[in-house]
Amino acid sequence: MTDHFVRVLATIANETLARKIAIELVELRLAACVQRSPIISVYRWKGQKYENSEIELAIKTCTCCLGAIKERLHKDSSYDITQILVCPILDGDEKYLQWLQSNIACNQISKSKANCE
Repeated sequence: MTDHFVRVLATIANETLARKIAIELVELRLAACVQRSPIISVYRWKGQKYENSEIELAIKTCTCCLGAIKERLHKDSSYDITQILVCPILDGDEKYLQWLQSNIACNQISKSKANCE
């Protein structure tokens, strides 16, 4: 059952945009849950070191929704390179995984594009 569930990690420049994206993903049933967390990122960009506040989104979804989620994240990103990391969910509480499945629109997305059952 877990072979198609993933957790997508993405960073967004500000809380207003992160909230908008999170609500849209859940309303469209592309994600069952999106958690927003303020973070401080330290990174190197074009030879300079930066330290900035960002919002990290942890998006619980399935592989059949990834294309639409990536498209949505790229659409509103203010970054030259958008952080989108996809982490497989290897195991979890059975009731939670059933809830996850029932709140994602995998069955409404073309099966030709999906890994979902």
